[in-house]
Amino acid sequence: MRMDEAQQREYHGLLRELMTYANERLGVVPVFDVFSPAWPIEPELEEKCLLVLQELWHTPDVIDDFAQEEVYRLSASELNLVRSWKDALFGIYIVLEVQDGTALLVGDGILFRVSGFGETLELGFPVLPVCVEGALLPFGDVIVMQEPMRVHGLPPLSKEEANAYAASVECPPISDSRTFKLAARAEKTRALQNKIDYLLNDAEHEDEPSEGFHRGVLYGLPEEERAELVEQEAVALLESLEGEGVADCQVKPQGQGESTPAQDCGELEAIGFPLDQAVRVIESCTYLYGVIELAEAYRLYAEMTLTPISLEEFRGVASGRYWSLCRTGLVFRHGTEYVANRVLSVPCLVHDAVKECGDGALLGLLAAMEEGGATVDELFDALREQLDSRPSNDTTAARIQAAYDRFESQTNEYIDQLIQEHRATPRCPLSSDLVKDGWLDFACSLPEAIALRNFLDGIVPDGENEYFFADRMVEDLMTSVVATGSLGSAVRALKLYGYPYEAPSTVKLIRLVINFYQALPSWDDNGWSRREHMEHLTGRKVFYAPDGSEIRVSDADPCPCGSGKAYGECCGKRRRRIVGASWQRS
Repeated sequence: MRMDEAQQREYHGLLRELMTYANERLGVVPVFDVFSPAWPIEPELEEKCLLVLQELWHTPDVIDDFAQEEVYRLSASELNLVRSWKDALFGIYIVLEVQDGTALLVGDGILFRVSGFGETLELGFPVLPVCVEGALLPFGDVIVMQEPMRVHGLPPLSKEEANAYAASVECPPISDSRTFKLAARAEKTRALQNKIDYLLNDAEHEDEPSEGFHRGVLYGLPEEERAELVEQEAVALLESLEGEGVADCQVKPQGQGESTPAQDCGELEAIGFPLDQAVRVIESCTYLYGVIELAEAYRLYAEMTLTPISLEEFRGVASGRYWSLCRTGLVFRHGTEYVANRVLSVPCLVHDAVKECGDGALLGLLAAMEEGGATVDELFDALREQLDSRPSNDTTAARIQAAYDRFESQTNEYIDQLIQEHRATPRCPLSSDLVKDGWLDFACSLPEAIALRNFLDGIVPDGENEYFFADRMVEDLMTSVVATGSLGSAVRALKLYGYPYEAPSTVKLIRLVINFYQALPSWDDNGWSRREHMEHLTGRKVFYAPDGSEIRVSDADPCPCGSGKAYGECCGKRRRRIVGASWQRS
């Protein structure tokens, strides 16, 4: 069933009025005008709509208040339609197919046949499946999806994989509004019980691993016990490799990520001045912001160090001269010198250019020299020597140069964009904990990272080392997200490990990945994470349950931060101040 123009006008008109009313009542965001000409193109307005809708579906009593106030203006059928939206089911869904004006969605093990917006989905997402976040709503006799919806994306699956996913759901698709309302109420009851279990610190029953996966020995262990077992396994593995005569082998236990500067004492002594703190500050800055003015990075470093090195020495470290110790680079834009993250630096652009040309010998050479701690100049000299030794009719050098020029142009354009956005957005403060721990260990210690890692401990692929798999996977996801700023890169990284998307726990895994993605810094937002940006817009601290779902708490509930106080006397104070300010503005 496709909506005709009259139905679409009715639906969008009522939904916009309800959003406007809900925002006035709940104080979700300031300056909210869904009837402006910017609808629905302007990204900030769309983001505000998504936040208001999310808050609305979790506060359904507002719908009754809206209907009561509009009882003399709206018709009886319009009031009944709005009241039926109290059964909206908000969540993350995977769109499996679009056919004949309907879309097949799956969420939390339930299949839905959604009408009305099939054509929109088909035009907007030509490659399926795709992951979306929003609410399913009853509309007359059918089910529709809220608009706008948040699109997270998924790598394309084959038709066979999509069919296997749909077949893994036991019940047939729900397509009528009456059955949907019953399912929505049952699902909300289950979600409420999950919330109660979480607040009471009860363990939640998890899905059984799919074929080809197993529960790891670390699954469900307390943090200290888990870390101890990982450390013991790392030591045992290192001893076994040394016994086999494997030279220069390094095993990285939990909490010893690549962000820690190399501890080669001979190399540090040869440089002639202490680098540890400088490296940590430089890499932490580029992890947060992507690019930062060299002078500003040095100022932050000097504030954190009792005996700082000179600016010229600091510049040498940031330039990538000691690549094995600090993998960043310098860029000049409009007369100013900036420190750039490694993915924006010259060595990485050269590596990408060589990789695009598909020259395995050169890639092997670069990898070996990087592993051996070569400097940037040494890398370039070796590359030039290798290319000069080839026949005169060899076009590899020209192809690499062309690819490098293209990558450099794209990177400079992106850096200019970041610089402009940073000028318009206050910088996220550089945390001393981030500098002390190193950016990788700091990111992997985020609550969202730990929740994802704990879940992955329970779905270890057969043949993988169950002591290191989850930590390595979280690190891979984090580095891919920070480097690209894209959730899609994280989900693609998941697929490389062979995780089956037809498994019943897929939605839960994707939800946890999304939470982790939103907790990581955004270069576009000058180091603020997407979660912090959402908290800034709404004035509400965001908490997640172990299954990745957002915890909704009232003022009298225990605060999920663990302080022991009531939410209204702890993290809820911030929300009341924002709401009060919103009412004053209106």
